[in-house]
Formats: sequence, structure tokens, C-alpha cells
Amino acid sequence: GKGAEAKKRAQTNGQVGKKGKHQPKSGKAARKQELMSAVRVYTAPSGKEVYCGRNSRGNEAVSLHLGKESDVWFHVRGAPGAHVILRQQPGDHASDEDMQFAADVAAFHSKVRTGGKVDVSYCSPKHVRKPSGARLGMVTISNESVLIARPDSVANVCESGMD
Repeated sequence: GKGAEAKKRAQTNGQVGKKGKHQPKSGKAARKQELMSAVRVYTAPSGKEVYCGRNSRGNEAVSLHLGKESDVWFHVRGAPGAHVILRQQPGDHASDEDMQFAADVAAFHSKVRTGGKVDVSYCSPKHVRKPSGARLGMVTISNESVLIARPDSVANVCESGMD
């Protein structure tokens, strides 16, 4: 009867879906997948990954969960915008090209993207903190440096990744 039908359906659900995306088994993998759903990933000139928050939830994921001490964290100065991380292996030094690319991405995904030249702060994620009681995606930073970014230089890369 109906019961057997439903049971059979339930069994096939756990397997790989139509597109070959399988559900992560562990809570950790599921949480990471959920975090990453609010994050865009770009590739820097050297091939390193650049993570960019899509919204305040994504920003929080980038700044507080994905960033490691060896990474570099970016955010446009004095305006709302995406939190961006250039993924680094410990002991690596980010090339100027990669730093510029990540800063440009941060500038592009901000309210001042039409500014031509935009100041972008960067620091180690260990200097990025969420004040207690702050709203989602709100952080304070210390030990920052500043790069001049040109959002136009990554517009073609960023727009092809927009949804």
C-alpha cells in the first residue's frame, strides 16, 4: 500500500541527487555548506582563493569562521561593503597582485563601487573582532593598513559571478 511506497522513497532520498550534489553527513560539513552559501569565491591571479560575503550573514562567515591568522582580511573604508578574505597558507606572503585583486573585489562589492579609486583597509583576521551584542556582520578592526583599490578593474570578473 501507500506505506511501502513512502518508505521506498525515503530510502532513495539520502543518496546522491540529480545533479550529483550529496548532502553532507556531519553537522560540521553541513554548517560549512550553509556558511559558504552566503559567500562568493573568486580566484586571485596566483590561483589563491578569495572569499567575499554576499550579505551580512556571509560577511560574518568570512570574518569570523573562514578567516585564519595567515589570511588577509579586506573591507572598504568608511562605507558599507563586503568582507573579503585572501586565503593564505601559513608562512606565505601575499603577492602585490593578489592583494590588489582582493582589495578591488572588496571595493567592487561595496556602496562606493563607482568611486574610481577607493580606500580599502586590510589586516589579519586575528585583528577582526565582533563586539559583544553587535548586529550581524558588524566587526571592529585594529592594526589596519590601507590600499587604493580600483573596483572597475575587477568588474568583469565580479559581474560574471553575480546572481
